[in-house]
Amino acid sequence: MMNIEANILVTVSVGVLGALIGGLVLKALLVVLGLAAGFIGALLGALILIWAYKTYIA
Repeated sequence: MMNIEANILVTVSVGVLGALIGGLVLKALLVVLGLAAGFIGALLGALILIWAYKTYIA
C-alpha cells in the first residue's frame, strides 16, 4: 500500500505517533460511536502520518 523503506525504530515511531494523533483527533467520535471510532481514528492517524513522512521526510 504505502512502501516506505525505513528502519524498525522509525516504523514503530510513525505507527505509535500516528495512533496517538488519530486517537486524539477523533476522541469525540469515541463518545458517539463507541470503541470502533477509537480504532478507526488510530488507523487514520497512522496512515496520515505515514503519508506525511513519505511526502516530506523520506
